[in-house]
Amino acid sequence: MNNLFHLPRLTPLAPHVLAAGLALTYAWHISRSPFFQTGLQFIAPLIIILLTHLFWLAGTGRLTMGFARVVLGRSSISAFVIAAGTFAADYLAPMPSHAVSADGIFAVVGMIVFCLLIIAIVLLGVSFAVYFIAAVLTAGMQFLSKSRDHRPKDVGSLVVASVFLVVASMEGVPGGYAFKSEGHSITSHWTSAPPNAVWRAMDVATSPDFPRPAILKSFPQPIAVIVDEGVGLNANRIVRIKGREGEGELHLRVIERTSTKATFQVISDSSPVSKWVKFNSLSYEVLADGGGTRLNVRLDYDRLLSPKWVFAPMIKLAGQHGMDVLARDTGHR
Repeated sequence: MNNLFHLPRLTPLAPHVLAAGLALTYAWHISRSPFFQTGLQFIAPLIIILLTHLFWLAGTGRLTMGFARVVLGRSSISAFVIAAGTFAADYLAPMPSHAVSADGIFAVVGMIVFCLLIIAIVLLGVSFAVYFIAAVLTAGMQFLSKSRDHRPKDVGSLVVASVFLVVASMEGVPGGYAFKSEGHSITSHWTSAPPNAVWRAMDVATSPDFPRPAILKSFPQPIAVIVDEGVGLNANRIVRIKGREGEGELHLRVIERTSTKATFQVISDSSPVSKWVKFNSLSYEVLADGGGTRLNVRLDYDRLLSPKWVFAPMIKLAGQHGMDVLARDTGHR
């Protein structure tokens, strides 16, 4: 087949650089729009990557038999390149504690890197899933076909993959569709201290300097406790949180207090986290257990990001680690 667009045969890396550049440029523009929490932000960039490789093959006259697998395979490689690059940038970019200010250049770079990191993680997972499904579909259609020209089957495979990606991209879009967003994370910690000692420890908020697991390294972190009135009924607790997207305050108030339980309701949240998840309540349960105390911590929230099958487990896991920090710090004190 003759070159449709007479594209030069450049280095094999050229289409990947072009595809990644176009996809990330698109994702960055969407991140500044009302659709930044939807599938248009996290899934649609893969459509751009796929189309870029398809047009590149067409332009260099290589739409030969099996081109669907080539396009999908190269799309997966582009997604891997994006993920590897952003993981490296995330590792090298300054953490919130090193940013000169919320408006400083370090904070801006960190914000961009973190947004691209989340997009890259989703792209990588989705691309390999689509590649596997479409490759199996292509192989099946070629096996059943009596024609030696399998290019119509390649087109069919790409159409199926594209329809899947378009449908997935519409999740969370106003007027589109969305899945249940409610979720919760629970952790439990045992300490040899008696229950009354645990309650005394909870009268003081968790120290912002308490060590956190590596998985939470890139997420916003508490840097100061502005107001701390303990865990009595109607007590307020305001925590300042800083991340690569800026900083804000999480305001909680105790709305339930019994001999074994204290529940904080979220009054307001202007922290960077509020763009991804809406915190509803934080509950502590203190139970006597085997000569010590069992402390159960539960966070109830609403997931704001789509697609659900990516962000529901991701937010739940991050929430569990965060609650584990609160429980372990209380036990430590």
